[in-house]
Amino acid sequence: MTLYRQTSLHLTRLREGQLKMSEQYSSGMRINQPSDDSLGSIITQHAHRRQEELARYGENVKYSLSWLQQSISIVDSMNQELTQLKGKAEQMATGTYSADQRRATAAAANARFQQLISLANTELSGNHIFSGSMTDKKAASLVMRPDEVATGHPTNAGEGGLYGSGDYTGVYSRTVQMTVVSSPPAGTDISAADPLVLNVRYVDDYGRQIDSEVEIETAGAGAAVHIGDGILIAAEDKDYAVGDTFTLSAGYYEGNQELMDVNLSWDNRMRYNYTMEMLYGAQGYSKGGWSNTLDLLAGWENALTKDGKVHDYFEAVSNLHNNLTTTALPKVTGEWADISSKQIEMNVGGPIQTYGDDEDLALYRNFSIDGGYAGGVPDEDNPMNITYEWWDGAAWQNRSTVIGVNAFTGTGSENRVVLAEGLEIFVANAAYQPGDPQVGDPPVSLDGFQLSPVHDFTITAMPADPPTEANPMTLSYEYWDGSAWVNQSVDVTGYDEENKVTLKGGWELSIPATPPGTYAVGDTYQFNPTHNQSSEPSQTDPQTITYTYKGADGVRHYQMMTVTSTGEDEKLLLGGMDRFSSLTGAYEADSITAALDTLSIGNEVEVGGFQVLVEQGGVERVFNVSVDPTTDSITDLANNINAAVNPTLDPNLGPIASVEDGKLKIEASEGIKFGMANDTSGALEALGMDYAQVSVYFDEGAVMDDFDAWDVSLEQYNQGQEKSQELLPLLDQAMTRLLSHSADGGSRQNRLEVRVQLLADDKLNSDERLKDHEDADPAEVVTNLKMYEIMYQASLQATASLTSRTLADYL
Repeated sequence: MTLYRQTSLHLTRLREGQLKMSEQYSSGMRINQPSDDSLGSIITQHAHRRQEELARYGENVKYSLSWLQQSISIVDSMNQELTQLKGKAEQMATGTYSADQRRATAAAANARFQQLISLANTELSGNHIFSGSMTDKKAASLVMRPDEVATGHPTNAGEGGLYGSGDYTGVYSRTVQMTVVSSPPAGTDISAADPLVLNVRYVDDYGRQIDSEVEIETAGAGAAVHIGDGILIAAEDKDYAVGDTFTLSAGYYEGNQELMDVNLSWDNRMRYNYTMEMLYGAQGYSKGGWSNTLDLLAGWENALTKDGKVHDYFEAVSNLHNNLTTTALPKVTGEWADISSKQIEMNVGGPIQTYGDDEDLALYRNFSIDGGYAGGVPDEDNPMNITYEWWDGAAWQNRSTVIGVNAFTGTGSENRVVLAEGLEIFVANAAYQPGDPQVGDPPVSLDGFQLSPVHDFTITAMPADPPTEANPMTLSYEYWDGSAWVNQSVDVTGYDEENKVTLKGGWELSIPATPPGTYAVGDTYQFNPTHNQSSEPSQTDPQTITYTYKGADGVRHYQMMTVTSTGEDEKLLLGGMDRFSSLTGAYEADSITAALDTLSIGNEVEVGGFQVLVEQGGVERVFNVSVDPTTDSITDLANNINAAVNPTLDPNLGPIASVEDGKLKIEASEGIKFGMANDTSGALEALGMDYAQVSVYFDEGAVMDDFDAWDVSLEQYNQGQEKSQELLPLLDQAMTRLLSHSADGGSRQNRLEVRVQLLADDKLNSDERLKDHEDADPAEVVTNLKMYEIMYQASLQATASLTSRTLADYL
C-alpha cells in the first residue's frame, strides 16, 4: 500500500511539472500564477505598476510637448503680427501721411487686431491652449464684455452678489471696484425707499479716476443700473452689509489665468501653458496707463480713426462728477476751426451749478447777478454778487453770496462757494452781466428747469375734511403772467385725480387723499417740477442745457438751450458760433475770395445784422454790420461791410467788399484773415452762402441728470501721428514679452524632449528587468518539458514492472 501511494504521488508531481512546463511554453511566461514563484510574483507586480506609471508619464509629457510646441509656434506668429503693426506705426508716426491715410490704416490695424484674437483662441484637440484651466472657453473675444458675476471679497458679511451685463463702449479694458455704502435692513427688500447704494470707482479712458455713487432700487437683472460706458450692474434679492466689496472687469479675456503643470516623474512638475496675461499683459489701468497689447492697439486704432480735423461729429468728454447712471454724451457737428477755437463746455441746467441732490435743489430759485456787478468773468479782482431765494419751510427768503472771494477766486467746480444754508454752488466758466438770470422767463429752479408758472400754494379755507362741493378747500397761489407774480385762488371739491382743478395758465392740480387732519388752514406747498433722469428729454419733459464758449472778443460767454428730443435728426444750433463754410478758411489762409449769388432779399431776411471778424497783425477785431431788408440792396450790404471794417484797416488795402456782375464779392487782401458770425438777419444765408453751423445732438434714447457736464475739448481727435509715436516703444515692450515667452517655451520644450527620451529609456530598462523575472527561457522550458515527459514515461514503466509481479514470483 505504501509503495502505491509513493508511486502515485511521484507520478502526480511529474505530471504537474510537465503541465507547468507546457503552460510556460505556451504563454512564454515563467510566472503564470503567484504559486509559480511568490517572491518573483511580487517583483513582477511592482514592475507592472512601474510600467503603467511610465506609460502615463509618457502620455502626459507627449501631450504637454505638443501643447508647448503649438504654443511656441503661435507666440512666434503673434510676434510676427506685432512686427507688421510696428511697421505701420512707424509709417503713421511720420508727418508724410495724411489724416485720410491714417484713417485708412485703422482698418488694416483692425484686421491685425482680429488676427491676434484668432491666434489667442488656438485649439489643440478641442482645448483652447491660452485659456488657463478653462480650456472649454475661448481665451479672448473681439468685443470687450463686462464680467457676468462680480467677484466678492472673501470678507464680505452680506450674502448678496452683484452681476454685470451690457454692451461695453469704452476704448480700454477696465476694472471696477464697488463698495456697499448703505443697504436695506436685513430681511428687507431693495426698494426706492430702501435702495442699495454703491460707491463705484474706476479709471476711465482718459486716465481719470471716477469715484461716484449709484442707487439700485430694485433687485434683479431687469432693474440693472448704468455705471458708465454701457456697463450695467444688478443686485440680488438678498442681504448686503455696509463695506461689502466687489470687483468687476470689462475686457477681452474670457478664460482664466491659471497655470497648468505636467508630472514629469514623482515629485517633479513643470508648467507647460501660457495665459493671456503672460502673452498680452494684464488688463485694466495700472501704474499710470494701459500696458495690455490689445488695449494699446485698440487705443491706436481709435486715434487713427479720429485723426484729422474733418469728422461727421466730434464727441464731447464727460465730466468727472456726472451721474454714472445717465448715458447722454453730446455730439457736436461743425468745422474744426470753429469748435476748437470756441473751447465749448456744456452742462445740464443753468450757468449756476451744484452737485447737491434734488431735495436740496428744490429749496433754491431765482438766482440773478446783482445790478452792481461790473460785468465780465468773476475772480478775486472782479467779485460777483449773486442774489437768490431760499425756501425756509414757510416762505421764500432773499439771500446773496459772492463769487470770487477768499479761496474761491473764479469759475468752475474747483471754485465752489458754500451758501449760508449749506449748499455748495459754482458758476460756469463764462462772463456775466448785471441782471443775468439763471434762465429767463418764467423764473427757474437751481437745476435750470423752468419752474411752473404757479407756486406758493396755501390753504386759506377748509370747512370740511374731505372737502365737498358745498364745503370746498380754498387754495391761494401765485401765477407768473410774464412779468410778475399775480395772486390767484381756486376751490378744490374733493381729493384724488377725479377731483382735479384747472389753474391759471391751464395747469391741472389734484390733491391726494390722506387720513383726516393731514391738511390744515395755513399749510403751504411748492410745485417745483424737475427733469426725470430715468427718461430721455421730450416735449413734456424738457431739459435745459447751458453752454459756454470763447467769443471772438476773447471772452467766454454762455448761452442756453432746451433739449426736447434725442437722435441725430434732432440737432440743436449753438448760437454765437455760426460760420459760413465759404469763409471758414479765413483763419488758415491770408486771402479769401467769395462770390455770392444774388438772391431776392425777401421774407427769409429780417432786420438785424451780422459780424465780420478781421485779423490783421495777430489782432482780431469784431465789426457789426446792420441789415434792413426793406431798404438794403446787395450794394448796400457791401457798403455797410466796408463802412464798418475799412476805417480801421490799412487804407492802402482798399475795400474788402464790392459788387461785380450782380454778385457780392468779399475779398481779403494779403495780410488779412477774416470770417463771419452771428447772422441774426439771415441775409448771408439768403445770398446763397453755404451755411456751416455748430450744432449738437444726443444719441437716441440718451438720458441725463441735473448738472451733468461735458467738455468739447477735441483732445481725442487729430492725434494719429502723436499716438503712433507713443505706440512704438510700447510695441517693442510687447514684442520683447512675447520673445521672452518664446525663449522660455523653447527651454521647456527641450526639457520635455529630454524627459520623453528618459522615460523611453526607463521603459526599456523596466521591460528588461521584467523580462528577467517574468519571461521563460524557451530552450530551458523545452528541455525541462522533455525531461518531465521522459521521467513520467520511465516512472510509468517502472511502476508497471513492479506492480505486475505476484508472491509466486518469489517462491
